[in-house]
Amino acid sequence: MTIWFDTIWGRVGVPEEVVRKVVSTVLCPNPYWSYSRFLTREEVSSYLEGSEDPGLLAKVAKYVLFYAENMAFNGYLMHLALKGREEADQYLEWMMGLLKRLRELAIQAEAGATRELVWEMISLCLKYGLDPF
Repeated sequence: MTIWFDTIWGRVGVPEEVVRKVVSTVLCPNPYWSYSRFLTREEVSSYLEGSEDPGLLAKVAKYVLFYAENMAFNGYLMHLALKGREEADQYLEWMMGLLKRLRELAIQAEAGATRELVWEMISLCLKYGLDPF
């Protein structure tokens, strides 16, 4: 089945299996924490001020994965609309390396999140040009 997306670059169709491959969390047009309400201002402040609370760290880890998946999907849509399927697929192949590793780390975070683990996730995002905060 093809799912159609109206973007600022035009309308594009994406096979459902591609959407599911990229986004394992929730599909969101703007995944930034304040828009998506994935995290509250207080939670972000607490994390940035050095909180060691495992529950908060697990939530931040889940947010980082959510953010990266949605940003990767948005990039895929942009490439698809502007450059065509071949270039979009190349972009997606590159981004899947990041998403695969973030998913592994998110599973670890569910078992016991640490600041080091969350920082590893954020650092990986930054290497791919994504800044969750």
